[in-house]
Amino acid sequence: MMNKNVLQESSLTEFEVKGLSKKYSFADGHAYQDIPKAFKDTFDQLSSIWQKSIKESHATLEDNFKTKFGQLMGSNALINHNCFSICPTASNSIDITGAWLSSKGYKTGLIEPSFDNIYLLFKRRGVDVFPIPENDFLDIVTLRERVRENGLNCLALVSPNNPTGFKLSKEEFRELSNFCKEENLMLVLDTTFRFFANEVYDEYSIILHDNIDFVVIEDTGKTFPTLDLKVSLMVYSNSITREMRLLYEEIYLCTSKISLSLLSELVTITHRVGWDEIIWNDLNFRKQKLIEAVEGTGLKIVESSGRCNLPVVWLSTEDTQLTGLELYEFLEQYDLFVLPGRMFYWNSPSANQYFIRMSLFTAMELLISGLEKFSQALRKL
Repeated sequence: MMNKNVLQESSLTEFEVKGLSKKYSFADGHAYQDIPKAFKDTFDQLSSIWQKSIKESHATLEDNFKTKFGQLMGSNALINHNCFSICPTASNSIDITGAWLSSKGYKTGLIEPSFDNIYLLFKRRGVDVFPIPENDFLDIVTLRERVRENGLNCLALVSPNNPTGFKLSKEEFRELSNFCKEENLMLVLDTTFRFFANEVYDEYSIILHDNIDFVVIEDTGKTFPTLDLKVSLMVYSNSITREMRLLYEEIYLCTSKISLSLLSELVTITHRVGWDEIIWNDLNFRKQKLIEAVEGTGLKIVESSGRCNLPVVWLSTEDTQLTGLELYEFLEQYDLFVLPGRMFYWNSPSANQYFIRMSLFTAMELLISGLEKFSQALRKL
């Protein structure tokens, strides 16, 4: 067991990495669930997909993926927008964005809570980062005060937010985009949990209409079970295209053809058969199993809005009289791994001790047996 001070200073990714080698890990928010039946034939045809990939250029495969992704989310604006790059992971996209912000000396307001690797990657690149509480994105008057008080040049929003599920409505997002235009602010938008929102709307049509500077970061790794073979679409405004592309090419020549081809196939199938079969039916079953596991234990599921149904769950530990870190240490004795919630509050961890986050996306057999063990362990508190 790690020293208490070391635990308090650890990043969320360190906790996730530790859980990767364990049988019962509810720490990693990536898609490790079972393959949907609708995907089975595609995975059985990997050799054929490989051969087709060889014959196509990277540019063709990248544009095809963007088009398919735009069709899935119903965005003609994305389909017709040609300023983009595709990274191997969303963290790569965040890192490149941080490098660009740093090169401009942009002070950036980042939503809090949020997964701490955004803050850490920005800081490592030398970006001045300031916390913006979730609810401030709903109050433009307060948001304007924070922007002007701190001299911000950029706002960074995670939507839906990991871990709370916070998401602006379409009209609220329209107001935010218009605010960025009025204040001459850049907008960085992390939409890596996009398809777990109950209302999927077209942010691209709004921000392109308002003609603001932006970077939007998409990801397949939170949605499609491919054992971390994934791609991250990084879309940006025309005004910063050359600089973003140069940064990208300093790090990557291109993204894997097989990744682009396979994910394009999965996106196409999802568009054809619908989200119920690919995501919702399975996720709702998993959520019900978690609800049953925590009933009567003192843990409470916290949701900031009813606008999302994330595959990660935010829970309050306060009624157990244990902090999230203490509960993490207790569960570790039973080979159960969760994420302490304090590091999601990357600017104020000591003031937000009573949370944990649990991921529901692992193999069903492990999920059910792990939740049974989790429930039994909690009743020994």
